[in-house]
Amino acid sequence: MHDKVFNAIHVAHRHLLEPSEIADFMAENGIDRAQWQAAYSSFSVVSKANQAVQIWTAYKIDGTPTLACDGKYLTAPSMVRSPHARRLPGGDGLPDRALPPRA
Repeated sequence: MHDKVFNAIHVAHRHLLEPSEIADFMAENGIDRAQWQAAYSSFSVVSKANQAVQIWTAYKIDGTPTLACDGKYLTAPSMVRSPHARRLPGGDGLPDRALPPRA
């Protein structure tokens, strides 16, 4: 499905921003429209989406990729002055720093 979504957005220039547009796309690709709409508007999906908005707002994230770890560390290619930054600077070591040592 990832390739289909990518092609719809970047090749066919479909916006897929409104739930009705996404539901149309899903139905075109064999996913039951009613089941998709029920899942999309379910309590758990809406709660997780709201939680994600709260998190990226708290971290002041303005683009992707960005890695935030344990409320202490934040890194993104935009934080590096090199125009050739292709990976998250320092991202490999952040979980080790954030997690307490294990016995």
